[in-house]
Amino acid sequence: MGRRKRVLLLCAEGVEEMEFITIADIISRSGIKVVTAGVDSYHGVYGRQGFYIRPDYYLGDLITHRFDAVILPGGEGAAQAFTDSETVGKVLKEQDKRGDLVCAMCLSLHALKMHGIGYNCKITSYPSLKNELKNSYKYSNAPVVVDDNLVTSRGPGTTAYFALKIIELLIDKTTSKNVAESMLIT
Repeated sequence: MGRRKRVLLLCAEGVEEMEFITIADIISRSGIKVVTAGVDSYHGVYGRQGFYIRPDYYLGDLITHRFDAVILPGGEGAAQAFTDSETVGKVLKEQDKRGDLVCAMCLSLHALKMHGIGYNCKITSYPSLKNELKNSYKYSNAPVVVDDNLVTSRGPGTTAYFALKIIELLIDKTTSKNVAESMLIT
């Protein structure tokens, strides 16, 4: 049996709680280890709707660790923090260089663009970013898009499908299907 897969789920003030929690919950049901990290510290943050979330680690302490996927949930505040963080940029560039999964959804696609990740790949995002992204990427309105090692999704309503796609890519389609069925996702 191979080593247990691990994903890094980033968190920052203003994160879209539904996306953050749904991603962590669904992916962990597959047996993949979900490690959460705060961009600015390991102290908790308040999400977009005011819920308090406390990550496991500070991202700066994990800079040398390797993950099978790095995941950026959305939320306006979090997307801006991901964009402004040199550490996030470094982690994303290393992940992309190795060909490991880079996963982003909703407004966090802005951070991918600003850090130079996946130019000319097919992507999707929250609809308000379409005009900003369409000249640097091949834009799609699909709920979840995979292009090479880049996985993107639109917003809160597509989060479950985004997480299930990550499971499919890291483990297999059967595991993803089993997790979906156990949650009554059709």
